[in-house]
Amino acid sequence: AETIAVGPMLRSADDVVYVSPAVANYHARLQTRHPSRVIGHGVDTDLFSPSTSGGTSERSAFGVNPGAKVACFAGRCTASKGIEIFIRMAQLRPDWQFLVAGHGPIDPTSYNVPNLQALGHVDRRTLAKVYRAADVLVLPSHSESFSLVVREALAAGTGVLCGDQILQTEPSLHEYVLA
Repeated sequence: AETIAVGPMLRSADDVVYVSPAVANYHARLQTRHPSRVIGHGVDTDLFSPSTSGGTSERSAFGVNPGAKVACFAGRCTASKGIEIFIRMAQLRPDWQFLVAGHGPIDPTSYNVPNLQALGHVDRRTLAKVYRAADVLVLPSHSESFSLVVREALAAGTGVLCGDQILQTEPSLHEYVLA
């Protein structure tokens, strides 16, 4: 696909913009009409902003104990996104609550983990509430460029735990994320 479609498309484009330096570096060998640029994902900071209630009202909306420690996962429920690692974390930490916002071929409810709540696909407003209800977003993915969910969670005031590979795509945010 890269040889047949991506390469010719990038070479013929008037302008090329990448969402992360890692993706730009991957395609650096391609000659384009003009120098490419990197512009990271934009985040709606009016929607993805810290809670005004300290997360209490958001936790209540999801039936989460106000004093509980809460971890969330946002994205497709696939092996490459690390959903099974997140589910295993929930099994190992019954003292935490775990929220999953997303759907996919792996169904978190099939694991019957009592402290894990699968919300399915949620709209952006609900996703913002999920971030505000959580203490930390966990993104155990091992194969993606810097994720929009990481930026949204940070904008919502939520801590982030992810792998080094994700941070390599956006080194400027390294100081804000646990890797």
